[in-house]
Amino acid sequence: MLVEKIKSILGLTYKDYILVKDSDKILGEERIIDAIEAEGYSIIFYKDVEEFRYVFESQIKAGDLKRVLLVLNEDTYVAYDIIKWFSICNLNYGEIFPRLNRLILNQTRALDWDYISIVYENTYEDYSSEEMTHKFLEEVIYEKQHLVAYLKKLEKDLNKLLKEADDYRKWFQIAYINAKRNLIIGKLDLDKKDFVDFSKEFQAYIFKDFGSLSGKSTYKGPILVSKAMDFLLRRKKKTAFIVLDGMSISDWMVLERYLDYKAKTNFVFAMIPTVTSISRQSLLAGLLPQELEKPFSLVNEKKQYYSKVEEYMEESLINYYRGYDLDPSFKDFFITTVINEIDDMVHRQMYGMEGHISDITRMAQTGKLNKLIGKLLESGFEVYIGSDHGNKESFGIGRPRGMGIEVETKSQKMMIIKDYAETKELIEDYNLLEYPGYYLPKDYSYLLSRDDEALTLENARIMSHGGISIEEVIVPFIEIEGEDNYE
Repeated sequence: MLVEKIKSILGLTYKDYILVKDSDKILGEERIIDAIEAEGYSIIFYKDVEEFRYVFESQIKAGDLKRVLLVLNEDTYVAYDIIKWFSICNLNYGEIFPRLNRLILNQTRALDWDYISIVYENTYEDYSSEEMTHKFLEEVIYEKQHLVAYLKKLEKDLNKLLKEADDYRKWFQIAYINAKRNLIIGKLDLDKKDFVDFSKEFQAYIFKDFGSLSGKSTYKGPILVSKAMDFLLRRKKKTAFIVLDGMSISDWMVLERYLDYKAKTNFVFAMIPTVTSISRQSLLAGLLPQELEKPFSLVNEKKQYYSKVEEYMEESLINYYRGYDLDPSFKDFFITTVINEIDDMVHRQMYGMEGHISDITRMAQTGKLNKLIGKLLESGFEVYIGSDHGNKESFGIGRPRGMGIEVETKSQKMMIIKDYAETKELIEDYNLLEYPGYYLPKDYSYLLSRDDEALTLENARIMSHGGISIEEVIVPFIEIEGEDNYE
């Protein structure tokens, strides 16, 4: 809905050359850019006077660029002859939401603008004072009727995407919408069985296309966790990488609300099976599991991390930390800190998804992550946050014994078996999937639990990971942007 509002304000249906003063930096969001480009516009962010003058003379006046959206985010000088060429438009939160306070909207992080749009259209009260806008954001949007209305929209969006879910980009969108949906379903205490289930479609996509993802371009960002390190290191910037082990997309949505910093959220595929020993090693070593010396053990994780980063810089510039309490050296140029808090909460959780989200909220409220990000930014680092796998509420169907490799004793969603002939019987008895083993050592069999099932005591309700559900497989990859959305 936000996109449609923006398109209307800009007048895309009847203007070819638009100069938009985007003082609130609204047009930095990728999906908005994609929607405008789909209307045939070339989007140019105006930063350098001479650089744009060249584009204006050689491409716009010459007629090579037929439709142009020129974006200014501050009072930058623009020559009069250029201004005359364009229709001028002001875009800010006051224009989009005149009954809300623009200052408060700018100060509040991690707002779901589509949801804000729905609630705004369904209410008629004037919330334009600071006090009333706070009430709108802290109380009104959480009223049941608004959550239900948004849930219906998310279901509609999911059904539309599922009809065209033919590549990883669509599945990233589906994973994001699904995470939003899961949080609302949990808040309203609804039965997820009453909503669209796409687990079979996602499983089919993984079995068909997951094995080809390593060959796709990562110019805009990594697609697999194994490509994240190369993406970060190729930038040659002073970088801090925070790895929140076990963080799902919905976990990040909760954490982000309590940060003082803007963040750009992208997504990557974890390695399957979605366990720490396989996927986090792959993340930090920049290797596929089959390339790891010991893919089922974390014993070499730190060594392999250093080996990867040393492909780009000398060892004295690299560091590896654990937890929140770190004091970077003045020499540090590329650092990583691994934080196990979410994964630990997952495995000790006794109250399912509701209990987990309560724990994540309490974790966010401590401010530890916010403080760490602030310290790293003050030390001159560009900050990224990643995850090795997500998590999932599952229900026990029984526990096989006396076979398989104990890859990670906490995981109850998969089995890795070597030299065991009776896998067919196991598959039948425990409703398992025989995974093709993409990127994994070939001399093992990989058996995975289905979407909401787990290899634990029958009917037990647990939070875990290791399986093939979208909540476990597609995880957030985040860039902390600070105050400048266009950098």
